[in-house]
Amino acid sequence: MPYLKDLNVLHRLLDGKPAPAPVTSPQALKLAVEPLANVLRYDQLREVRYAS
Repeated sequence: MPYLKDLNVLHRLLDGKPAPAPVTSPQALKLAVEPLANVLRYDQLREVRYAS
């Protein structure tokens, strides 16, 4: 729900409170190997048709 982030930003603008400080993470928390998306699985799920 990406629109909730936008609503949160808009509410902060109207509320008058400052935005929270950004959180910085240490280098140790970064991913060494990024996960790959299993697009074949999602393609198989899209092909399933359910009778109504």
